[in-house]
Amino acid sequence: YAPHGIVTMTIGTNHPLEQPAGRAAVLLGAIVSLRAEHTCSSSLLEGRLDLDRIGRVVGLWEEVERSWLQ
Repeated sequence: YAPHGIVTMTIGTNHPLEQPAGRAAVLLGAIVSLRAEHTCSSSLLEGRLDLDRIGRVVGLWEEVERSWLQ
């Protein structure tokens, strides 16, 4: 239950050949969900995540950053 503020997250897509932009959208959605869990009073993760230290996913983060800026 993230006693050190660390959560490992994996993502999946609807199609195994999903393009990077589609995977980036899924990753952003997962990050939004984790942020919501951090603030939800009924969540086991409430107040336990270090939101200032969201890590990078090798090979995907640059696409996330690009799509986020557009």
